[in-house]
Amino acid sequence: MVRLVSLIPAQFPRPAKSNGSIIDPSLKVNSLVDSRSNFWNMDLLRELFDPEDVALISALPLGVSTKEDTLGWHYTKSGKYTVKSGYHTTRIEHLDASSKSFGPNIKPLKAYAWKVQCPPKLRHFLWQILSGCVPVTENLRKRDPLEVLRLAEKEAQSWQLAQNELHTDNYGFLDNENRNRVREISLESNYLGYRCFTDGSWKGTDTFSGTGWYCTSSNGEMPTMGAANIRRSLSPLHTEVEALLWAMKCMIGADNQDVAFFTDCSDLVKMVSSPTEWPAFSVYLEDFQSDREEFSSFSLSLIPRSANVKADKLARQVRTEPLHITYVNNIPQEWLF
Repeated sequence: MVRLVSLIPAQFPRPAKSNGSIIDPSLKVNSLVDSRSNFWNMDLLRELFDPEDVALISALPLGVSTKEDTLGWHYTKSGKYTVKSGYHTTRIEHLDASSKSFGPNIKPLKAYAWKVQCPPKLRHFLWQILSGCVPVTENLRKRDPLEVLRLAEKEAQSWQLAQNELHTDNYGFLDNENRNRVREISLESNYLGYRCFTDGSWKGTDTFSGTGWYCTSSNGEMPTMGAANIRRSLSPLHTEVEALLWAMKCMIGADNQDVAFFTDCSDLVKMVSSPTEWPAFSVYLEDFQSDREEFSSFSLSLIPRSANVKADKLARQVRTEPLHITYVNNIPQEWLF
């Protein structure tokens, strides 16, 4: 029952732009959803909103209508708040507010102050005058020394925490065991069951996202493959998740219960390993958990991009097709390669 406030997932969430129609200010999000299919009512979206915003709204995944909404942080790809993202967002908002201030723009003048042919101390003094930073009595009165020290200490702690989170984001998900496992997977040739390589392809200017998978069997069966283009997702990571989910459903449909899945997307591996850390993808992860139970043996492992060429090519090729295509077969088609 959420109102249409900040529905569009732009850099800073905003209301959807009207296409000229008069929009009821009390309109709720659930009014835009087809209750029978639990998908967006595309006819109504096109009737009310700008075409560009229709594409963004329709890319938002919808969960089960009976489930309560949960909170998420828009400014990280995982949907979980970090000190670093909060600091960055506040800084951008401050700069954006400053750029909208009235009066002449003195930024070029401040920049020119550093080019004046004079002693460095004088150049610095000129910049301070233009910036309002000269320590005159009025400015000094505004500063409580203890307050300045407390602020500096708080900023130092926040910065250190942000660096720790950044280090964890970049390196924490791969311990030595998993690093070794990735190398072994790319070289190992003997295995049991099925191997399914998945990939997604996304480009912000295209109509569709592309999803592809390539499956081999340990019993010598001919490899099977799948390629499908879907309405453009919100981001490359959303497409990677959708590619995995579609590959899983295809494996379930083929009654392949012992499957090892492979991806070259490290964020996807992190997401599956720690789903509670990725609230922005909770709708997808609910489907993932449900489908995962259909397998007697399931794993998802990270591989180098060079080991995922076939799935990548399938996803890239189908993304550029002008019409909707869903292809699943063991006979490769010329247009796919």
